[in-house]
Amino acid sequence: MRKSVALFLAITFLLLILVLMASILGIYTSYQKKSPPDIAQNSLLIRSVTKILHRTVKDINDSDTLQALFGTYPLSSSVGNFVATVTLQPLSNKININAYALKGIDPYIDLFLTNLLQYYGIQDPQFFKDLLRDTLDEDLNEREGESEIRLYDPNFANGKIYSWRHMYKILDYYARKRDDTTIFKVPWKELIYLGPLHEESIIDCNMLSQNIVQFLSLKHNASIDCKNLRKFPENRALMQALHIEPYEKGKSFWIEVGIIYRHNTQEENISLKYNLKTIKVQEIASNPLY
Repeated sequence: MRKSVALFLAITFLLLILVLMASILGIYTSYQKKSPPDIAQNSLLIRSVTKILHRTVKDINDSDTLQALFGTYPLSSSVGNFVATVTLQPLSNKININAYALKGIDPYIDLFLTNLLQYYGIQDPQFFKDLLRDTLDEDLNEREGESEIRLYDPNFANGKIYSWRHMYKILDYYARKRDDTTIFKVPWKELIYLGPLHEESIIDCNMLSQNIVQFLSLKHNASIDCKNLRKFPENRALMQALHIEPYEKGKSFWIEVGIIYRHNTQEENISLKYNLKTIKVQEIASNPLY
């Protein structure tokens, strides 16, 4: 029954995307007369995709149904040489690195980082972790020499990691200070996301990757899902602290919506962060760095 509902949801979303395609092409001409084409198209795409998400997610109540939503939806038309893809992927199946600043959670994220950095052979894992901690706090006190980037770059922001450009500044700073470019080999976007600093979003245990389970030191058997992870008593404290649990309606769960399109010679790359709890787009980035 759940599989049939999930399949129906995926088909429904695809049909709605096709309706979006017709809508964009139908009113594009009037938009470009009123404002610059890139602004008009971006605004139209964001509003249209958001509207479709609002209509779709109201029927999502569990992990199985939610997973059917994720994927890449291609759009194309000979009218105006319009080509686009809309990609939906979960963020709340990864580690919110900004939660490293939260008491009670930070020891488990520290364990995650220790295992991850050791696995990839990072030369000075403690210095890198201190860079993250000194970025996340507001003060200018260094945990160790040169770990407070803002003291050496007045334009560097503290308080949280705001974007991937911000994260890559930390990676680049570490690589230069320790002459260790191995830090760039870590698949950061597959393992972490840049969520809110103070919100306790869940991590869906039915969507965890093998690597994240390994770096969290979670006990598991051949199958990784909520049921099997809960079989091991030694997992309980960590899962409770990080809110590793299956998605249910009303829980905070983050989705990334990537929109890439080309219209004639114009290309745009837009990223939206959408929260299933608030049913709102929380962040928008145009031409984000990946």
